[in-house]
Amino acid sequence: MYLYNDSNNVIEFKPKDFKVIDIKKSPIPKSGNPTLIIFYAHWCPHCTNARTMQFVEALAEKLPKKAGIDVGAFSCEHDNKSQELAYNMEIDGFPTFQYFDAKGTPHRYQGPLDIKTMLQFLLEKS
Repeated sequence: MYLYNDSNNVIEFKPKDFKVIDIKKSPIPKSGNPTLIIFYAHWCPHCTNARTMQFVEALAEKLPKKAGIDVGAFSCEHDNKSQELAYNMEIDGFPTFQYFDAKGTPHRYQGPLDIKTMLQFLLEKS
């Protein structure tokens, strides 16, 4: 089950959409674009509540146009490959927001679900 499959703005990432550049580092999105990804589990009430989903949708509507940042989602519980990828990326709680800059460096966001705060975080990490 995918939460954002019907969204026009949120990219639903699958394991095949990631690549490993260095065995000592976690996988990164293959696109090479700066990308913010919400890692979620469909059974998690924090991931599936309306506030979180609206926040992700609002970001996906604004970020590509304003900052050139893609917004994606990844179901960590979809299948064994998804679970393995989440484990390798040290995703240990849901939802987890992680920003991958243009070099593929991951930056975990742990702030409030607030667009202004998220934008500030992304600008600092870009």
